[in-house]
Amino acid sequence: MWSRTTVLPVLVVILPTKEITVATVTSADLRLADLLAQHDLGLQLVTRASTQVRIRGAHAIEIAGPSRWLKRGWLMLTVGTRFADPRTPPGAARELIRELDEAGISALAFGVDVLLEEVPHELVREANRRAFPIVTVPYEVPFLKITEFVNKSVLSTNMYLLRRTISMQDHLIESLTAQHPEQALVDRLGRLLKGAIVLYDTGGDILASTGPGPVAAIWREINSRPPEAQQFQVGRWFVASTPITADGSVQWLAIASSGGGVSEDLVQETLPVAERLLGAISHSREVTRLEKRLRGGEILGNILDNVTAEAGTWDRLVGLGFPRHAPVRVLAMAPQPGLDVAADEPGEEGVIPRALEIAAAELHLPLLLTRRPPRLAGMCPADDARIDAMLERVGSLVRVGLSAPFDDLADGPQAFRDAELALSAAQRRSVRAPRLRFEEVDFAEWLLAGRPPEQVAAKAQRVLGPVADNPLLVEALVAYLRCDLDVHRTAEALHLHPNSVRYRLHRAEQLLGHTLRSPDSITNLYLALHEHLQ
Repeated sequence: MWSRTTVLPVLVVILPTKEITVATVTSADLRLADLLAQHDLGLQLVTRASTQVRIRGAHAIEIAGPSRWLKRGWLMLTVGTRFADPRTPPGAARELIRELDEAGISALAFGVDVLLEEVPHELVREANRRAFPIVTVPYEVPFLKITEFVNKSVLSTNMYLLRRTISMQDHLIESLTAQHPEQALVDRLGRLLKGAIVLYDTGGDILASTGPGPVAAIWREINSRPPEAQQFQVGRWFVASTPITADGSVQWLAIASSGGGVSEDLVQETLPVAERLLGAISHSREVTRLEKRLRGGEILGNILDNVTAEAGTWDRLVGLGFPRHAPVRVLAMAPQPGLDVAADEPGEEGVIPRALEIAAAELHLPLLLTRRPPRLAGMCPADDARIDAMLERVGSLVRVGLSAPFDDLADGPQAFRDAELALSAAQRRSVRAPRLRFEEVDFAEWLLAGRPPEQVAAKAQRVLGPVADNPLLVEALVAYLRCDLDVHRTAEALHLHPNSVRYRLHRAEQLLGHTLRSPDSITNLYLALHEHLQ
């Protein structure tokens, strides 16, 4: 009945049954009883059926398969042309009632004394069996009079519903201007429906609520069902729920009553409006976030390019949450090896930027991001505890080099170069180091990070010469450097006799053409073998 296919947060509305009737449209609905009460129409009910069915339209039709030309809730008018024809097959009357009933047609109005003096008995029997309403129309009442009465009544109903819908929408739309729009929307729904409303997030946590109700039990039931519009009961509570999509996650909007008396019209009007408003709130937040990112990216770009006025830039940074003149760090970032994400493509939302923004927001850490191909650049206050916490959350996605703290924005270009050096050093290390600060980069790493990896590898090959082609000698030299040039510790590390180590080191000296006791030789070997030493 209340199908909705849009997906968003979970909003549950719990309504006391007796309170809901104030929002129904009984006074404006046209029902079969209203037609029967219109004496000038002269209609008479001839079957055992409810007269409270709604009439949403009326149409006269005499051909077979009439449901193709009628809408649900309509009244079919006929003089029984098919049943006055002797060629009509047996069972046609039963088939007509079945077709009308299953198609949701509200009733059948049969004009008597035109072709037939009374309604065929087979029609009446099948209608009684199905509790389907049949009324007779006297000869002197033209079908046009009935259809005109129905059309005027339906038009009046539609005008009433239109005015009510506009009023309800205006009332709910005002929540968009509130500081906490979801809570304001929930409060207004609660007042409108005179019930309890709950808005859940994807995990079942309550985002906003008003009024009491079995919210935990309702969430368990929602969570156990497919993510689509549902109707179900939780104890004595009747619940109607629908999913919605907000901020990229699934939420839920639902209405419940303690007696199953929720007005279908009210649900059909309230749920779609609330869904659209929640979507508007989400979209507004997304636009604000993107505008903030663009402003921050522009500021950071100016700082890194040193095209900024110090005082004016600090004013803009303070507006984005940065403490005035407090030290900041610049970040240079790249995806972890083997990670296929659109992190550095202009115009892309990017997995890494979004993950960083979410982590920073949760930690209340101001963060600016901009693209400096092939890197993603960032800047944030030099609050190392919160920086570490943010980078821990995205460590599986990104490697980060951080500059040293600075408070003179004119140092921005150099800070980014330092951050890039720290990132290069982090990338050279064999472990998947998620971050490295510039002050943690040793002198050798600093020297090596200033050159492209292929140039460093070529120079190392020239320094090592023929030794590079002898794995045993390379292994001995690496262990020797790691063990602080101690032969005995090197022998223990390699599980060799010290004389075997001395032999290999001596052989390396012969191939290198210089002694391993020379500081110059050791320095060159350390830099050439640096990648093996990490």
